[in-house]
Amino acid sequence: YESRGMVKFTLLADHGHSYAESRRVGMEEHLRKSGWRLGERLEGPRDVVYVRFGLETYIGFSTNWPAALALDAVQCEGVELASYADGDAVVLLSADGGKAIIRRSPQGRYSYAPTAGDPLRLREIMAKLKPDAEGFYDADETLAATADHEYPAPLERLWRAHFALARSAPDVIVSLTDGWYSGKEGFAARVRVASTHGGLNRNNSTTFLMSTVGPLPALMRSGDIPKHMKALTGRDWPAEKKNN
Repeated sequence: YESRGMVKFTLLADHGHSYAESRRVGMEEHLRKSGWRLGERLEGPRDVVYVRFGLETYIGFSTNWPAALALDAVQCEGVELASYADGDAVVLLSADGGKAIIRRSPQGRYSYAPTAGDPLRLREIMAKLKPDAEGFYDADETLAATADHEYPAPLERLWRAHFALARSAPDVIVSLTDGWYSGKEGFAARVRVASTHGGLNRNNSTTFLMSTVGPLPALMRSGDIPKHMKALTGRDWPAEKKNN
């Protein structure tokens, strides 16, 4: 008000939130009962390292036997989905027994091939999109079609989670249902979790970006924000820090 509009503001958040009071998932006991040995290093085929980052609605595991671990983990109470890399594909399992294979083409298109059930509940949506001759779908069209879906842009996000986001990606990634979280027991005992994030569903994923600089697209990936803000401001965004 005092600057008469000369000062511009841009507000954003980097993820959604579950907005659900949650309790800690009993994954450790579940895996031990299933014959897995939790530890800090991998030696045998039944060893697993349970990676804990804060209190979140997803879990990352390291293991030498990801297919078997994902199959056991998805049966734990509070788990919705479990995925692992198999060659250049992602295998996705759901708690209701569903299974699907996700692949990415060299052109950056994605395919979804359910082999049991429909773990991402995408059949009706994908039926309205036109795949190429190899059965791959355009990433932007899939994003637009799933923006309000239970799982926004799930094919791209699951593939990137296993192959493109981390130097040492988890061997198994688990997404929890709202109302459950994973994390260190000591930390969990000191706080009441009224909301957290990390899972694949829309509550945990969709967030906001708004700016008084000018209009922005109604839908975008977080990775698209810098180019759109640069188009508005004419400058790199966020601005590079200058060394004194």
